[in-house]
Amino acid sequence: QDGFGRTSSNGWGTADVGGAWTVGGTASYYSVSGGAGRVSLTAGGNRLANLASVSQSSADVRVKLSLDKAQTGGGTYLAVIGRRVDASNDYRVKLRVQAGGAVTAQLVRVVGGTEAVIQTVATVPGLSWNANEVLNVRFQVSGSGTTNLAAKVWKDGDVEPAGWTLSATDTTAGLQGVGGVGLWAYLSGSATNAPIILSVDDFSANPVA
Repeated sequence: QDGFGRTSSNGWGTADVGGAWTVGGTASYYSVSGGAGRVSLTAGGNRLANLASVSQSSADVRVKLSLDKAQTGGGTYLAVIGRRVDASNDYRVKLRVQAGGAVTAQLVRVVGGTEAVIQTVATVPGLSWNANEVLNVRFQVSGSGTTNLAAKVWKDGDVEPAGWTLSATDTTAGLQGVGGVGLWAYLSGSATNAPIILSVDDFSANPVA
């Protein structure tokens, strides 16, 4: 878990529980201030932060995410990773925050660096996002041989939905082990107001009850 109650200008440092954050690419894109982990997103650029020392087959991941500007172009893609077997293989719930505020959600597997969509909700019902509003994301990954996947997303201040926005199973052989947890982000190459700052807070991962 991590409440980001520290200060860092190059990388995210060490989580409250779970070891040091590993960040992808240039460390100066990542910082911690004001009680949040921050990521500077440039148009067409990927970002990744993960807890590599975590190794579990059962994870109930929760996190709060926000973006400091309205969306333009193709919007921003955000993913919570619930089982990162290695750098090229993982399960994630992937959100697309679009211009106008609509949010798309997908359960995704990444195998050999290639994404495959397991399930999609084209527009999350009742959810419209605006700049600086906080989205709560919850992603559960559990099981081996057959992995159970479930995810939900809702606006901070609203009651957590009782049901799952997405729910599916997957049996892809290379993903049926243990893995770490983390976050990924991508700002569309057509965005016109970069850089956009992604803020991350209240990250936690526990075994699925």
